[in-house]
Amino acid sequence: ANDNDHETSVEVAAEPCRSTRTRTTPDWYDPVMSVMLVDNTDDPATYEEAMMSPDSNKWQEAMKSEIGSMYENQVWTLVDLPDGRKAVENKWIFKKKTDADGNVTVYKARLVAKGFRQIQGVDYDETFSPVAKLKSVRIMLAIAAYYDYEIWQMDVKTAFLNGDIDEELYMIQPKGFVDPKDANKVCKLQRSIYGLKQASRSWNQRFDKVIKSFGFIQTYGEACIYKKVSGSSVAFLILYVDDILLIGNDVDLLNSVKEYLNNSFSMKDLGEAAYILGIKIYRDRSKRQISLSQSTYLDKVLKRFGMEDSKKGFLPMLPNTTLSKTQSPTSAEDRERMSKTPYASAIGSLMYAMLCTRPDIAYAVSLTSRYQSDPGVDHWTAVKNILKYLRRTKDMVLSYGGDEQLVVNGYTDASWNTDPDDSKSQSGYVFILNGAAVSWRSAKQSVVARSSTESEYMAAARSLKSESIMEIGVVFPDIDDYYRSEILKGIVDQSEGKNYSVTVAFSYNSPKMERKIINDFVGKNVRGLIIDTCQPENADYFRKNVLERNISNVFIEHCPEGLNVNFLAFDNYKSYYYLTQKLLEKGYERIAVVTGPWRLPPAYSAIKGYEDALKSKGKEVDEALVVHTDSSKESSFRETMQQLIKNPPQAVITPSESILKGALEAF
Repeated sequence: ANDNDHETSVEVAAEPCRSTRTRTTPDWYDPVMSVMLVDNTDDPATYEEAMMSPDSNKWQEAMKSEIGSMYENQVWTLVDLPDGRKAVENKWIFKKKTDADGNVTVYKARLVAKGFRQIQGVDYDETFSPVAKLKSVRIMLAIAAYYDYEIWQMDVKTAFLNGDIDEELYMIQPKGFVDPKDANKVCKLQRSIYGLKQASRSWNQRFDKVIKSFGFIQTYGEACIYKKVSGSSVAFLILYVDDILLIGNDVDLLNSVKEYLNNSFSMKDLGEAAYILGIKIYRDRSKRQISLSQSTYLDKVLKRFGMEDSKKGFLPMLPNTTLSKTQSPTSAEDRERMSKTPYASAIGSLMYAMLCTRPDIAYAVSLTSRYQSDPGVDHWTAVKNILKYLRRTKDMVLSYGGDEQLVVNGYTDASWNTDPDDSKSQSGYVFILNGAAVSWRSAKQSVVARSSTESEYMAAARSLKSESIMEIGVVFPDIDDYYRSEILKGIVDQSEGKNYSVTVAFSYNSPKMERKIINDFVGKNVRGLIIDTCQPENADYFRKNVLERNISNVFIEHCPEGLNVNFLAFDNYKSYYYLTQKLLEKGYERIAVVTGPWRLPPAYSAIKGYEDALKSKGKEVDEALVVHTDSSKESSFRETMQQLIKNPPQAVITPSESILKGALEAF
């Protein structure tokens, strides 16, 4: 059956223009580079191959099981194709599933729609679907090891067939299972099917609705980890597409969750968790220890790239190794030669190992992954060195257990000006829980740091951003490292022990940069904002994007030299009115406002907002706390600021970077 058999429209669409170039498979694995792809499976690529293979009976049974699931879930009904509509094609995907030791356990056949033929706005709309973060899985396993929780595993059979779809979609009948009585009809989809653009999202929404109806709630900041608490009993559910981990301290509660899931979906009970996402789980309950290993996966990677018999390396990156774009091919011959190496494929394989269980190769993978578009011989040599190192260390594991207290310890560092191409620095961090790493990262910083101090703070801010709950954006002006470090010290002192994440950005007094910063913050759902400078022409822009979007202004309640002073910059009526009110609500009595010359419109507007806010709360304006100065001259400011030093205010609202700098010097 094909689309033309079902087309009833009179109009015939013109054939699209197609290239007449002869297509050939790239010779990725030229022996010149001594790289061979060793495929350790013989999965059929087409329906015809499956029927001709020695395992055709097993593939036939697998396809019957898949079609049976379709009928059981009432995925489609056979109808005539309406005029003007086109049916989506499909194909069979065959895969042999293996266990942790590489033994074939299941012959799997999956009917997949060719979703790339779908049209956005007609056949689908939203497609995003979350999965559990790998670091969240590790954190939960570390906690389970500490408390000796049960860890069970389940799998949802044909998960995507459970998703509901709102769009009207048609698909041709699957090859090998065309109804002889209705051969000219097509399948009208009632439910989602693998391959559709919206399939994953539809399944996730259905599961979310079902599991919440059983009393589970989502954990904050992690859409695919759910928890249920009943008295002293607790159960956690981790969802990664169709793989489920159940973790808890009450067997009866976990069994009730299992029973509920079995009644809601077609499930497969895998017992105690032993192998998930290519990671082998070893457990010693007597020692309350859980270890994660990817040795089987790494064996496959080494074999795939012809490195299973290579020398064993001692470091993922050799000492004094420097990689840059200058090492990329310079001639057409060199570029052609390098195009036959599986560079990007090797990076992808290494990256998955790094993300799952191998923080020790994070820096090496970060460095080599920058040259995927145009790798050179030196770049490829560095990749092979990582593979050699993994050959020696493939049996190493992440082992959680042994800590007396369940405490997170974080370490962060930065190396300044390490990239020879753009002078950017490298950030790195690792967080350890119950004896082993649960989260790590090594990456090039997004902007150029002007000093090692700046690169260190950027690294620290990035690590906090990744691992905390409430994210606070901090916009710094073009001020010296001393003042910046003092302010950051105040932030750190104040946020210690609290669920804060600090994201530092530097405006360098550039309106364009400030607008980019605020857009980034809003896009990343930053919930708090500390601004130490704001260009006057951006004041209205900040107000609309921050104040009117209910993004909290988080105040620094502990600042340089133990002084309890807040600095936040704005130069318009509404923002000063808003900030003053907020400070009053937080219990501040003596609030100073420092602006430029009163005759300037921005200063007048700021003072008016400040005074009106005080009056709205029944407070009198203390003229001694209203300071006007020539903000372009720090010396002038310091002189006028002396009046505040004898009786320091609890908070200072100020509009410019030079005032901020002078204020710090004066105090």
